[in-house]
Amino acid sequence: MELDIKEWIGQWDNFENYINSHDKNMLACWEEAESICQGIPMFSKGVKVFWQQSCKTITEENLIQIYGWNIKESNKEKSILTIEWFTSDKQIIEVFDYTLDSIVEKGLESKPNYLLRAINGREGSPFTYILAMPPMPERSSIKEGGLLSHFHFQFASSLDKLVCDDGKLAKPMWYATMCSADGDLLEQCNIVRALHRLPKWNKLIYEL
Repeated sequence: MELDIKEWIGQWDNFENYINSHDKNMLACWEEAESICQGIPMFSKGVKVFWQQSCKTITEENLIQIYGWNIKESNKEKSILTIEWFTSDKQIIEVFDYTLDSIVEKGLESKPNYLLRAINGREGSPFTYILAMPPMPERSSIKEGGLLSHFHFQFASSLDKLVCDDGKLAKPMWYATMCSADGDLLEQCNIVRALHRLPKWNKLIYEL
């Protein structure tokens, strides 16, 4: 399992931006998801409520909701990626260089995950460690009519807050998610629709 740097480079949007969107098209997607998912135990409190709880980026250590990331190839020795963490008003919270620390064999979705560690992190920063799935599908697939690239991740100030001594995840139901910022609103809506197995839209139902 090799980390393909080119699939990470670029802008990423927090999935919470989709959940909290007030756009009519996005709201229509969520309403349809709520309707089709009635009776499914995991969504007993509502589809949006489930994802709001699962995908949150405000934690005990981080009190600011993350709006997104900007990822660059690092020019620092021993690191591979530089990540800018920023807020909704584009204010940068932290900028860290990360190295690939290890592979967690049974991470999110019980699949192999990357464990990234900041080599220049502020002591005690909640962004010191990142546990992340590989981005999927490839970022170029959007140009061929595919879905936006996206992935689940977790973050914390120390490894033990993510992975226990027995190798199991400390918080297995936490699915913070990043989606490629390359797409437009239609492609963002189709992420929500695909997540709930709704038919893909070919166009928005409300004009912008």
